[in-house]
Amino acid sequence: MKGSSLGSGKLYRSEDEGVSWKPLNQGRPLCDSCIDVQAVKMLGKEIILAGTWQNGLYRSSDNGASFSKLQNFPSTDIRSITKDLDAVYAATTTHGILKSEDEGLTWATTHPDSLNKQMAAWHIEVNPHNKRHLYACTFGQDLRRSEEEGKTWTSVCSKEGVMFFDIAFTGKIIYAIAASDSASYLYSSLDYGKSWREKKLEIQSACALEVVFEQHSHHILVGAWTGGLYRLFPLQYGANEFLMDPVEHFDSTGVTKIFSHGMNVHKFTWGDGYKKYERPLGCDFFMPNILSLDSDPEFEAASSCALDGFHLILYNRWGEIVIDNEKDLDSFNEQMRSLPDDTPDGTYVFWIRGTFKETKIPFDYKGHITILK
Repeated sequence: MKGSSLGSGKLYRSEDEGVSWKPLNQGRPLCDSCIDVQAVKMLGKEIILAGTWQNGLYRSSDNGASFSKLQNFPSTDIRSITKDLDAVYAATTTHGILKSEDEGLTWATTHPDSLNKQMAAWHIEVNPHNKRHLYACTFGQDLRRSEEEGKTWTSVCSKEGVMFFDIAFTGKIIYAIAASDSASYLYSSLDYGKSWREKKLEIQSACALEVVFEQHSHHILVGAWTGGLYRLFPLQYGANEFLMDPVEHFDSTGVTKIFSHGMNVHKFTWGDGYKKYERPLGCDFFMPNILSLDSDPEFEAASSCALDGFHLILYNRWGEIVIDNEKDLDSFNEQMRSLPDDTPDGTYVFWIRGTFKETKIPFDYKGHITILK
């Protein structure tokens, strides 16, 4: 946890899912003039890095019992710290992206000094599925990617007047959250960041992003400076739509950071401390790309995703209706298992419609599947 109240410069740690908190650095601020700890990263069991606003980078080698300032770190403003197996990266406002290969003892910019201002960054992440790829949310109002461990950078997504704040990865799908003074946007890439799709959100000042995995799919938590927490369901196994469902039991205090662990969602705020919630269950459909009739095929849905007015149709390549079901997924699966042995292999089209019972939001989704015998 970064700080105890606005301007304290103190650090706390919880080892029981946020039930209790213990002070680090013997309960003292990192320094007498430290007023804001912006980034914290643990490196192994003993080493902790803490980046501040205006007071530089601090390092502990005794599991938080004491911290010392790294005098050779070139920037006083550290916004974000991340790591991969071999290196640690820091996003700064004055020197762009810096890298350490000795657990935070020494640092160097990953790019030429001429790019320091251009690479001033709010947030940095390593793609967990390709550790050579770094993503940076820059103050230049774009999302940038490096495929050379930070040596060179390319703008991969941008929108005039909009700043990117956070990024999250789910296999080959990448999400990014961005906002201006008047609007917020969720961006998604289904091809490892090569192309991006934009969804405008009815949220003000979105700034934090967390992807929560369910058994077969995932949903998205979005935090806002002023609007609290929201939940989105990405209905995109070939679709280009999002349903946004405000999480009504979450309060509206401003968010600086959110993350999920186990069955809990942890929320950090501006000046209003730390809050913990039981993680909400997801509510989207698992649309398989391939169904094998020899392996007990099924369309699956979370129990909380019941639809009013359920209607699911399966068409063959000639546009003929193979199954027309207005009851539920269970009976549709029974019909799938009962298809005759001479059902031809190939690509089929499904069309599912209805209205979510809980949110009353219409659901209308078409896609393709390949059926194999």
